[in-house]
Amino acid sequence: MVMESIQDADYCILVAEPTVFGLHNLELVYQLVTLFDKPFGIVLNKSLGDDHPVEAFCEKRNIPILARLPFDAELGRLNAQADIAVRKSEKYRLLFSSLLDRVIEEVQHEATSHT
Repeated sequence: MVMESIQDADYCILVAEPTVFGLHNLELVYQLVTLFDKPFGIVLNKSLGDDHPVEAFCEKRNIPILARLPFDAELGRLNAQADIAVRKSEKYRLLFSSLLDRVIEEVQHEATSHT
């Protein structure tokens, strides 16, 4: 299913947690997006705000980190209650709006660099 999703995508958003297991999963998906020559960026989920091997992996390969979603009890609570975070929290509305803006920039950049 992952291969089909990547194959049909115009742009891929890879979500990784800043753990050793998260890095391992990221490495596997990174191989697929590069195999299919797909443009992509990374969202760090449950970020603690400190350096981690996932960030080093991205830096070494010049992979854009689109956003860092904090490891936050508020977001966990909103998700557990099946609330939509951007409707309940101004902080998350701004964070996810910024992520959307960044993805739009990346996609436009990819589109213009391939024309």
